[in-house]
Amino acid sequence: MATNQAQDDPNTVVLQSWVNDQLIAAEKLMSSQLRDLEKLLTTQLRELKEHNKEILIEKDNALRAALAASEKAVSKAEDNAEKWRANANEWRAAMTDKDKLLLQRTEFETYQKTMNAALAAETKRADIDQGRGSGLSMGWGILVAVIGILLTMAAIGVTVVGLMTRAK
Repeated sequence: MATNQAQDDPNTVVLQSWVNDQLIAAEKLMSSQLRDLEKLLTTQLRELKEHNKEILIEKDNALRAALAASEKAVSKAEDNAEKWRANANEWRAAMTDKDKLLLQRTEFETYQKTMNAALAAETKRADIDQGRGSGLSMGWGILVAVIGILLTMAAIGVTVVGLMTRAK
């Protein structure tokens, strides 16, 4: 019964009506705020998705550019390495040819000593031959002079004998 009396009291009825109105108003306000919050969150989520999409596109473009630059750098490095290997092979071949074709200093010094000794021996032999040649030339000169003198004396002798025989 006490419950029925509280329900019959006009203050209680007004209070219940006011509380119900307040609850309905609060529910409408909360529903409105909840819709506004949902719209705000949906908008922010959409903007965030678009922003993330733009960031991913930028990162993708940057990654592609970096990959292209990396491929270009690797290609250039490979070309340079190939050129270096070719130059190294050319240098190695030149050094091998140099070792094969050019005299080493020790070989040259040995060759020079041998050639100097051979030249000295040849010079000595030439001097001896020249001395012999000079002696022979001089000997022939003396022989010719002696023969010339003998022939001249013979001619003079013949002339003198011929003159003497004619004068007799």
